[in-house]
Amino acid sequence: MKLLITGSTGQVGRALCALADEKNIDYQAYSSDELDITRESKVLRAMRKTKPTCVINAAAYTSVDKAEDEAELCYAVNRDGVRYLAKACSRNSVPLLHVSTDYVFDGTKATAYLEDDEPHPINLYGASKLAGELEIARLLNRYAILRVSWVFSETGKNFVKTIIRLCQEREELSIVDDQLGAPTPATDVARVLIAMALQFDCGSTAWGTYHYSGAGVTNWYQLAEQIITEVKQYVPVKMQQMVAIKTADYDYRAARPLNSQLGCRKILEAFGIKQRPWRSEMVRIVKHDCELGAG
Repeated sequence: MKLLITGSTGQVGRALCALADEKNIDYQAYSSDELDITRESKVLRAMRKTKPTCVINAAAYTSVDKAEDEAELCYAVNRDGVRYLAKACSRNSVPLLHVSTDYVFDGTKATAYLEDDEPHPINLYGASKLAGELEIARLLNRYAILRVSWVFSETGKNFVKTIIRLCQEREELSIVDDQLGAPTPATDVARVLIAMALQFDCGSTAWGTYHYSGAGVTNWYQLAEQIITEVKQYVPVKMQQMVAIKTADYDYRAARPLNSQLGCRKILEAFGIKQRPWRSEMVRIVKHDCELGAG
């Protein structure tokens, strides 16, 4: 198996490269600077040069609020770039594994979203990701779309790192408490994608759309509480008060789904992939960041 990995400097991309190194998997990774997937000629050139047996697309426009004002750029990456990757995979008879999001749903369902629930995004970012999914399904027979939620890692911009920083800088934090979901470590997303790629390489034909998230539903307020509790073990915390607020009262540029829970039974049945609790990775990242800052 030889992988072509896009978006290598993003949260999932970095985790994919680290895991491929650990498992001695042959791969070629491209950052967004090295491979602009919005240029079809560059995508085709990378495919010819790399000659992969599987492509994993971790490249994406992920600035949810900025997307409302940068629709053209957002769609260029999340829809058009995905189309070019799918076309190149089709031309070269190579399967495509693609990372998508819980934001393709509107969050009004009372229980966890399943793969066959009708998508209905309520912000431009979610709409662009759904458009990318539809391009893949239109152009390919051999593909896997992996929808994930609330991704975090020790690199990049994410909620865990933001709270680590803010609780050391501010005396009061206002955190939304009415959005439900499951945090998902980027390392776990990488583990799932590599496991799927290996099974496809061994002959699995379980193509289609799947959900994966960390085990353990929470809300942003509860998650922030846990993060801050961990931070206090390592560094002084300036924050004296945390205020729970509602999504409607927060100054979001883009609308947010209130329910981001993803049902993950399908991926368990098709690949034997089990959800892992997210808390241990959160604890590790807090320790790493605090020790790094103290050093």
